[in-house]
Amino acid sequence: MPVRLSSARSLNNKWIDCPPLHRPQQTQHPQQPRHALRPIRRPPSPPQLQLQIQPETHPVLLLALILLILAPAPALCKEQNCTFLDNYILKFVCHGSYVEEMRLEHKDRIPAIGTPYAIWKRSDLNEPSYLLISFYDSQLFNCYTVVMNKGKFYCDGRNYIEPNTDAVQLHCINFPFHYTTHLYDACAKKPSSVGSPPISVAIAYMKDNIRRTDEAGPRLKCAAAVPFLVTIIPFLLSRYFGILLCQ
Repeated sequence: MPVRLSSARSLNNKWIDCPPLHRPQQTQHPQQPRHALRPIRRPPSPPQLQLQIQPETHPVLLLALILLILAPAPALCKEQNCTFLDNYILKFVCHGSYVEEMRLEHKDRIPAIGTPYAIWKRSDLNEPSYLLISFYDSQLFNCYTVVMNKGKFYCDGRNYIEPNTDAVQLHCINFPFHYTTHLYDACAKKPSSVGSPPISVAIAYMKDNIRRTDEAGPRLKCAAAVPFLVTIIPFLLSRYFGILLCQ
């Protein structure tokens, strides 16, 4: 064994030359020394599923959001199911006035306090089971019998639509409603019995208590899209930034 330095002989220390540690090269002989370091092979990572959106799809998403914002709000009077009153003869019951007590209790903000209303009921039933209630003075107030057909009104057996009776809002409520009972009992000579309150009602507002200006028009059109945008925009943003981080 080769010995280094003369002082090592006096101390009987032996220096042993060890071959250097190194990574085996591809050109080495197949019989490599046992003490050589070998690279550690890591197990292959499972493939990751990445969602990719092509750049050309981004304008499509922006266009969809713009259309949702600018889309007009659906009409309130569209597709109202008033089959429980359509084509039935409705007999006049009474006139009443919308008082502050009703407004505080039932929170109906459409008519103003002091608004007159009129009530008709189906003539084929003794009990006030199915009612028509019209708010604000109109041509209907002069009708003893009314026939309603798809939101249009015929007065006292006449075969033409009564003029100036287009409702600003028409709501058909096909279930018992305490508000309806309160309106009926406040003006009828005989209140409805406890066992047979009004079942269904069509409420026609001939005017509106809220004055809308031209500046308020775009805001009303955007009102229908606001709840949808509040839920969809955070979702789209999270997916978009997630895709950017994965790239």
